[in-house]
Amino acid sequence: MVRDVTGIHKGSMRPLYPKTGAVAPGSRGRWRSGTHRLFLLLLLVFLFIVYAAQYLELVRAKRQLVAVNKEIRLWEQKCKKMQDEIAYLKSPEYVEKIARERLGLVYPGETPFVIARPSDPDAPGRVKERKDRSRIIIGD
Repeated sequence: MVRDVTGIHKGSMRPLYPKTGAVAPGSRGRWRSGTHRLFLLLLLVFLFIVYAAQYLELVRAKRQLVAVNKEIRLWEQKCKKMQDEIAYLKSPEYVEKIARERLGLVYPGETPFVIARPSDPDAPGRVKERKDRSRIIIGD
């Protein structure tokens, strides 16, 4: 076998001292060649790009989650408001209010009064009784 000055066999990177694994001084190791450096650099760049893309996707997903949670709280508030309104619309107080204001109903024994504006603002106020026993107050 032919040896160069460093003591390494030509065509291989076997160490000069096999038991300790030491390479002769001045010889190049396996990962010090230009191709291996380039491969390692490309691998690191690839891993960085993959990590950065995943990180950006995670940040986007977190922002979307915050927006969706905010929208959920908004819809829950609207739902609560509507449930309260439904409960009020089913209450006896609301039914009585509508019966009195829109339908003109009264309890037995009550005398309803209807306030009307006179056509002549200078005319004195007067009370007119109707056939259904309700009274109309004309004027102020």
